[in-house]
Amino acid sequence: MAVILYYRVMEHIIRQQITAARATYTDWHEAISPQTNIHIAVMSEPFLTYVFNGKKTVESRFSLHKVAPFNKVHVGDSVLLKAGLVVGCFTVGWVKYFDLTSLPIQMIAANYNEAICGSPDFWRGKSTKRYATLVGVTKVRRLTSIAIKKRDRRGWVSIVE
Repeated sequence: MAVILYYRVMEHIIRQQITAARATYTDWHEAISPQTNIHIAVMSEPFLTYVFNGKKTVESRFSLHKVAPFNKVHVGDSVLLKAGLVVGCFTVGWVKYFDLTSLPIQMIAANYNEAICGSPDFWRGKSTKRYATLVGVTKVRRLTSIAIKKRDRRGWVSIVE
């Protein structure tokens, strides 16, 4: 229960930081609607660069449990890209959820690998996961970089009103 409360408090603080960025920076104001659900995707290289240069058109998240973004992200939502600082965003163009206990992960790799930009090691690392969320990446933009005070280890945070 304490962890859930901690996450709620952190999400409230993050929402305030995003609101402040919208008020301060024109690019944030134009890119992030106050009415949209917002998500933060922690990204690493080379995947962040692939998103910005258009090579990566599907963001994928795999998990053992039904955690965000599974059943939390929807078409039209905004996803902030965090690599230390929040440096950009994209709009969710489409979403697909998979239960990997009934669908082999190899089917996802066969159909989406080029858009996900996954290596053989990437797919091997996902082989024990039970759930997958695939998100269509559209309207990618760089943003004025800001620090978001996210202190937990979650790779995806959903800020849903």
